[in-house]
Amino acid sequence: MEEPDIKEIKETKSRSLNKSFQVVIRLCPQEQKSPLPEDMRSCIKVKEPNQIIADSGRGHQPHMLEFDAVWDESASQKDVYESTAKPLVDFVLQGYNGCVITYGSAGSGKTYTLQGGSLTGKQRGIITRVAEDVFRSPETSNCKIRASFIHISNEKIYDLLVSCFCVHAVPV
Repeated sequence: MEEPDIKEIKETKSRSLNKSFQVVIRLCPQEQKSPLPEDMRSCIKVKEPNQIIADSGRGHQPHMLEFDAVWDESASQKDVYESTAKPLVDFVLQGYNGCVITYGSAGSGKTYTLQGGSLTGKQRGIITRVAEDVFRSPETSNCKIRASFIHISNEKIYDLLVSCFCVHAVPV
C-alpha cells in the first residue's frame, strides 16, 4: 500500500472545513512499554487521508470506512490541531460557537489529544493550543469568553471546571 504524502493529507483534510460538523479519526500509537507480540497486528489501517480499513482477521470481510480526516499513529499534536480545532478557533473568533468532542475507550488517547503531554513544546494538546490562539488574537481584546470542559460517563455529566465534585444525571 502506497503511503500518501503530508501535502495530500493536509489538502484532503482542509476540503472538509466548510462543513459544520466533522468526524476525524486519530489512531492511538501502541505504548512503547508493552510492544505487541509478533503474531498480533493492528486491525485498523489508514488507506487514504480520509479512509481506514478495519479487518478483524477473524474470517470476516474487511470494512472500508470514510471520515472527514484520518490521522495515523505518527500524527503530531500540531497536525491534529491545525486540521481540526484551528479552523474552529477561526470561526469562534468571528462570533460562532465551537465544540470539540473526543470519544473512545479508556486509554485510546482522548486526554492526550486534548491536554497533551506538556503545557509547552511540541506535545501541547488542543486545549493549550486553542487558548494560545484565542488569547493572542486582537479580536479577543474586548469580548466575553466562555468555556466548558465536561466528561460524560455512564449517563452522568461531570463538570471538570468546577471546584466541587458535582454529578448531574442525564435523563435517558
